[in-house]
Order: sequence, then structure tokens, then C-alpha cells
Amino acid sequence: MRPTAGQRAQRRRLARGAGAGGRPLPRHGEACLFSGDAAFANPEIYEFLEGERVGYAIRLPANRVLQDKIGYLLKRPVGRPPHEVRRYYASFSYQAQSWNKSRRVVAKSLPSRRRGSSGTQANCIHVSALS
Repeated sequence: MRPTAGQRAQRRRLARGAGAGGRPLPRHGEACLFSGDAAFANPEIYEFLEGERVGYAIRLPANRVLQDKIGYLLKRPVGRPPHEVRRYYASFSYQAQSWNKSRRVVAKSLPSRRRGSSGTQANCIHVSALS
């Protein structure tokens, strides 16, 4: 899927050193975090952010390898569903074929909100360089 015009413009601003909305990135020593959806999931952005020592959390598009790693989170617990929402998390190291090193991935699983669904859904979020 091709990035939208807005996403392409945001990538250009990020490459020039400007933050969201054209604001400059924080100076050396100031805390800076970047979050993005799956349109930002490419190795060039990861390497740029790591080189600038910017913490980031970027959602990864689903694929078979990630689904296999978090398959146990997708199984519905036995018994009657609880009244409160239960969220489950998993953290593991993952390296895609296009990456030059492995990175930390955090997966979150929560009950599906679709009507008539009794399963769970999981979100894989790529997280690295956050302390």
C-alpha cells in the first residue's frame, strides 16, 4: 500500500530534521520520542532515529512470523469472559529480512470489540531505543 501525500510530507520533514507540524526537533540533551503507524515501518526511518538517539514506537504491519510468535496471546481463555478488559503483553527480539539488526517488539492483546466475535485481537508494536 502506497503512503498518502500527508505521510510522504511527514517523512520529508523528518528527514530534514523537523518534527510534527514543522516544529524543529528538540536540541541535544532534551527528551524526544517518535511514534508512527505502519506507514513509517521502514529501515531507513529506524536507522535515522537511532542515529539521532530518538526513542521511537512504530506499529508493524502483520506478517506470518509475528503472528506465530504471538499466537498464544490470540487464544481465548477458557470459561466465562470477565467483566473487566484484560490486556496481555509480550516482548521479544525480532529481525525482519530488510533490517540489519534485531530490534525489540512489544505485542499487546485485548478482547475483540467486534459484535459477535468471541476471539481476541493483537497489535504488534515495534519498540526500540526507549529507556
